[in-house]
Amino acid sequence: MNLAQQELEERLWAAANALRGPVDPADFKPYVFPMLFWKWISDTWAYEHRQALDDWGDDITDEIEADYQRFTVPEGCPVERGHQEDGVHTARRPHPQGSRQG
Repeated sequence: MNLAQQELEERLWAAANALRGPVDPADFKPYVFPMLFWKWISDTWAYEHRQALDDWGDDITDEIEADYQRFTVPEGCPVERGHQEDGVHTARRPHPQGSRQG
């Protein structure tokens, strides 16, 4: 199925309105912007995590990875689903004492 750009935009807009429900658009911004910010932080952390793994592989430590991370994500916050081992998703987390400046 091929969609024209206009039709795609109309469908996405309708889907967003359906999800938003009866909330006024002005009141919706305080919900959307924090979610977009969290998405950016999460994607940035995952990208930097992959860079650290590419550079260090199995030799990576929490201290080394902290040099790659510009954010310290609090313990218990889901960031990225890592690889799967025996049906369990694992993800490395940044070292709590370090963060990269930049």
